Amino acid sequence: MLIANQTIAHEAYSFTNPSFSGIGYSSHVLMLEQITQQNQKAIDDKEQDAADAIQRELDNSNLNKFLKNVESRIYAQISKQLVDAMFGDNPSASGSIDLGGNTVGYYNDGTNITLTITDADGNTTTLVVPVGDFGI
Repeated sequence: MLIANQTIAHEAYSFTNPSFSGIGYSSHVLMLEQITQQNQKAIDDKEQDAADAIQRELDNSNLNKFLKNVESRIYAQISKQLVDAMFGDNPSASGSIDLGGNTVGYYNDGTNITLTITDADGNTTTLVVPVGDFGI
């Protein structure tokens, strides 16, 4: 039996998936990680949007609107009383009030009224108002 010189055509089989071939594997893994992160971000965004919607609904309830209105009127009344004490018919030379850990104090030296607001951390804001026509 004689075998002639034959060339056998041999095509090498190669995987197209980089997970099996190793060619381009790092970019394949990076792409998968990016897709995973994008999907997780979309899920997180949906959850945050739902939580924000619930919070907005609670904030806009009739009870919360009423409480904010009452609180605003109380603070307006307190500020009116403070202004009356500083500039009214019988102004006092000094005074202070504690509002939830914050102190609001004033001192009238006849020329200026110095209003000092001190927060719970000890930070102060000072406002100097000339008495002028408000008069003592």
